[in-house]
Amino acid sequence: MTSQNIRLRVTLAGAFGAALLAASLPGCGSDSKSTGTGTTGSVSAGEAVATKYACTSCHTADFSGDTTAQPNSMAYPANLTPDKDTGIGEWDADTIVKAVLNGIDDDSATLCSPMPKFASEGMSQTDAENVAAYLKSLPAVSKTIPESSCAEKGGS
Repeated sequence: MTSQNIRLRVTLAGAFGAALLAASLPGCGSDSKSTGTGTTGSVSAGEAVATKYACTSCHTADFSGDTTAQPNSMAYPANLTPDKDTGIGEWDADTIVKAVLNGIDDDSATLCSPMPKFASEGMSQTDAENVAAYLKSLPAVSKTIPESSCAEKGGS
């Protein structure tokens, strides 16, 4: 065997080994994303959950939120993109999961939204982790949304 054939076989073997290693690592060659909880959420599974729960019906097609209050309220759907200034870019996955399942934001304040209903409608911790991975994978959109108030329109 010539030295050129040996080099080619070693190069191919090295490339094959690197590809196998990359495919076995979380986040490499897959749509998994670390959620900061020690678990891995799946972006595609999170997209499916967001579709199932019709998140875009309030948060808009690009998840950048809405400047129109929800009916009979002063609650504005938040910018859920990873924009650090106007979205949830500073939130870790645990905070996103807590907001989705419990209606608690990054300052431990109660959200003026129907978000906690998802837990009672069967959304699991895994579903919420997948949603967090999906939201973190979206393009950041800078869009300022008015501050929500939990008061009803016309109420005190």
